[in-house]
Amino acid sequence: MKAVCLSIQSADAAIYVKEANELREEGYDITVKGYNREEVEEDPILYHDLKKDTLDADFVFIRCMSDPTRFKRFEDYENTLRRCRGDVFIFSGNLDVMLLYRDLFKGSDEDFFLLAKYTDLRGRDNDRSILLWAARKYDGIDVQLQEPVVLRSDGIYHPGMDREISLEDYLSTLRPDRPTVGLLFTSNLWVYNNLKHIDCMIEHVESMGMNIIPVFYSVSTTRNSDKKRSAEVVEQYFTKDGRVMIDVLLMNSPFSQLIGSRDDDYGMETPAEQNFFRSILDVPVIQMMIQTGEFLDYEATAEGLNKSDIRSMVSWPEIDGQIISVPAAYSRTVPKRMEPIEDRVDHICRLAYNWAMLGRK
Repeated sequence: MKAVCLSIQSADAAIYVKEANELREEGYDITVKGYNREEVEEDPILYHDLKKDTLDADFVFIRCMSDPTRFKRFEDYENTLRRCRGDVFIFSGNLDVMLLYRDLFKGSDEDFFLLAKYTDLRGRDNDRSILLWAARKYDGIDVQLQEPVVLRSDGIYHPGMDREISLEDYLSTLRPDRPTVGLLFTSNLWVYNNLKHIDCMIEHVESMGMNIIPVFYSVSTTRNSDKKRSAEVVEQYFTKDGRVMIDVLLMNSPFSQLIGSRDDDYGMETPAEQNFFRSILDVPVIQMMIQTGEFLDYEATAEGLNKSDIRSMVSWPEIDGQIISVPAAYSRTVPKRMEPIEDRVDHICRLAYNWAMLGRK
């Protein structure tokens, strides 16, 4: 079975390549070619390879955060998808978008929603099941698919504590006389154990004599999503009995958190009562950026962040009123694994400490 995986603003496609390699070692004849939007958009040769592999594939799996048209070549690529001999499954955080491209998937509704469940829940077991489903359909292999595995969508994470620690148990370990930093990061990092930069941040914060409440959460990209909105996560983990428990918040998540949590479409401007950074927390919020690809300091290049990173990690957070800091990590490997930039992490932690102490005076 030959498959193509294209990631559009979502989990690294190399995750599925790695999973296919492991399945081959177990005796399954599965090959996956993985492509990520940001690389394909910039490289016409790579885009040519994507189209060629798509036409030759038994199964094409596209995973996007919201809409596949975020891939600027998608209008042309859709013509290739409609000529593909195999099944095309497009997963989006927006069900309406998925149904818009339902005709590309030749399978049953039952299979369509099973694949959607596997993809939405994420994790190694569910990723493996997607590939085994395709191998069973196209190669006829005799394999029993497991039920989708439900992982936590949000929770507390600390490298020195139990992976399933509850909020109450974690809060009991904090010292009430210390300033407290909140840290929000996307659950993909927790699900795929891509946490080296988060561990580094936690270590630096604690070394400065501060508490930290590190929280992972699933980003809700649409109002009809069953995932918690950012406002709900903030209220659950950073407030108790109507009291805000943190002095400053570090946000390690792209795009606008306010727009995703609003009840209606107000354009760029968020009404004061729905600005949960102010109405719920009312503490400084610092954007902790991630850089895609190799991190090059100013001695090596004057370019800085690429356009996509500037849009998602700088422009949208700035609309929310966040304090823009510096890149805390970069991803240079395949699959993409985060590498902390320690001097920048130290800078962000000192910035957080100063803002926290200013608020406590």
